[in-house]
Amino acid sequence: MSMNVRIAAALVGACVVSGAAFAAPAGEAAAAAVAPGPLGKYEPPIAASIVAQVLVDQQFADGDSFENNPWTRSWMEELGIDVTPVWIARTDDQYDQKIAVTIASADLPDIMLLEQDKLVSLARAGKLAPLGALYEEYILPEVRENLDWSPITLEASSVDGELYALPDYNRQPFAKYLWIRDDWQDAVGLPDPQTMDDVIELARAFATQDPDGNGKDDTFGLPLDKDFKFLGEGFFAGYGAYPANFIADMWLERNGRLEFAGVQPEVRTALGKLREMFADGLLDPEFVVKDRGAAYGDVAAGKFGLLYGERWNPAWPLRQFRENHPDEDWHWVDLPSEDGSVALSPSNLKPPTFFAVRAGYPNPEAMIKLYNHTYVHGSTREADLTVYADGIDLGHVRLFHVLRMFAGHDLAQRVNAALEDGDTSRLSEGNEMRTFNQVKGYAEGQTDVVDNWIGYRINGPGSPMITVGDLYRSDHFAYNRFYGPLGNTYIQRGATLNSMKEEVFAKIIIGEEPLEAFDSFVADWYRLGGRDVTDEVNEWWQTTK
Repeated sequence: MSMNVRIAAALVGACVVSGAAFAAPAGEAAAAAVAPGPLGKYEPPIAASIVAQVLVDQQFADGDSFENNPWTRSWMEELGIDVTPVWIARTDDQYDQKIAVTIASADLPDIMLLEQDKLVSLARAGKLAPLGALYEEYILPEVRENLDWSPITLEASSVDGELYALPDYNRQPFAKYLWIRDDWQDAVGLPDPQTMDDVIELARAFATQDPDGNGKDDTFGLPLDKDFKFLGEGFFAGYGAYPANFIADMWLERNGRLEFAGVQPEVRTALGKLREMFADGLLDPEFVVKDRGAAYGDVAAGKFGLLYGERWNPAWPLRQFRENHPDEDWHWVDLPSEDGSVALSPSNLKPPTFFAVRAGYPNPEAMIKLYNHTYVHGSTREADLTVYADGIDLGHVRLFHVLRMFAGHDLAQRVNAALEDGDTSRLSEGNEMRTFNQVKGYAEGQTDVVDNWIGYRINGPGSPMITVGDLYRSDHFAYNRFYGPLGNTYIQRGATLNSMKEEVFAKIIIGEEPLEAFDSFVADWYRLGGRDVTDEVNEWWQTTK
């Protein structure tokens, strides 16, 4: 699911006819409230209950909460939608369990966030409302422009030719990076890695040479998460392997067909290297039971000096590290590869999750209005609800993540230009000036302010947000080529096949199975449904040519 927040919203509409409210027969509204236009307000308001996942320790100003904050007040004041959370999950696994129970209960919320397999199965079962005509009527033109950047976005949101959802995150290519702890690197005296052998050598030094100088054997070389979807992606990419991705399975073109990336020979090579690293004590011996949040917690606690990840990692988990170690720093390098070139970052333009509406809900356009509202108040240059006046980040409390394409790179360029010439007229008030003040504060010596450090590391001179422009221009990404609806076999067998993959990979790495078990896994993957899944994927692929 999505990086910071996943919300399944249940909008229970108050229904009006000629200003009078009526009880809905059999739990449904007798007539729908009307609110014309992309941002029209419901009068009287309709209620909205939500279930959410927030992976960060969200802060609020005095008196505010998840139930009452600038976003909830704006939804009510501007749209006439009274939003109240029912429960909030704190981990990926907890959310997956709770939303699965909700779906199995057949008591669907009116607006829900779904991964694609659930979107397809519910739509084909007649449980979701079609949105195509409503999209044409209610979507903001500027939101349409961003969604249209890649045709994959709405195609992946459709089932059998009908639009049933809007994406949480419209996708753009995102590069992966390797973050390195500066003081540990200085302590072991090794340069920035360029090859995968260099990475392993640096991990070995961090695990064996007491880089924190405390005289204890308490450091490790490289953190991993149990399903390899987050912290492991960059390592595998260094060998040209893409076995796991948090958005969707990766499918690559091989000999005129699409093939599942997780069964390719490059994966075997990478697993062999991780197996050797585990045997040598370079990996966390407990990684097989840790999700991303737990692994990030170990990084924040100072157990690791390497982190494969994202441009935003200074915000999480390195914020917590910086709070615990205010005098220590991290820097990034592009993904090393076997031959010393920059490895291709895995890129999934297919959205990770989708917002859909329950069939029979009287105001399905309300979801589109919330989507539009999030873009206006959270993604435009004039965005005003992403932070409080006192600087608390509220980006994780909004419903949707509707992005201006390449907005981060564009903002970083303008922030650095303003830093050079002092002209801030190119920046809007609110989030853009907040980012500028963070970068400027750090550059002028206010390095003890954690937010300044985060802003500078993400958006300052030479930051990932600046240099990613070179990767955009060179299209330096390995793309998932499959973005169509999942076939019946994929829906029925996909989760089982991925669980088998994760189990076998973990056993190979920790030494419970030999490396040759990968070959048996590949044969089993095809035999237990993978061959039929591959045929389904390629049947879809032929329709795109």
